[in-house]
Amino acid sequence: MLKTSTDLLTANDYRAMPEGPPYFQLVEGKLYMSPSPNFFHQSVAGNIYFHLRGYLKRHPRGKVAIAPSDVQLDFVNVHQPDVYFVSNERLDIIQEQGPVGAPDLVVEVLSRSGVVAVVRGDPVLDGLPRRDVY
Repeated sequence: MLKTSTDLLTANDYRAMPEGPPYFQLVEGKLYMSPSPNFFHQSVAGNIYFHLRGYLKRHPRGKVAIAPSDVQLDFVNVHQPDVYFVSNERLDIIQEQGPVGAPDLVVEVLSRSGVVAVVRGDPVLDGLPRRDVY
């Protein structure tokens, strides 16, 4: 993931940016841009979304979305998980741009090219630890 700014930004600054592509994420107030995922990554994410969506059509228990879709975790963190689910009980967290708050389920597809280290058992993707983010 390429860091594109040195000044700290807020979620409001992020929302004022033009809609992508390219797509960005705001991590601890720093703006990052990722290159497009590879075919394998998109195939896996698409299959996960497809199966979750099929299940939810038969059992309407919430909403599922696939990247790019913003998830605002706080004032300085806006991420774009590969796939996420929000239960019916928590649909009120979904705003026009996506959820404000952690979804009930987040899927991040690991790609060998994006894993640069493993810290305490947690893959660090493009320099960003992911397990504890949400």
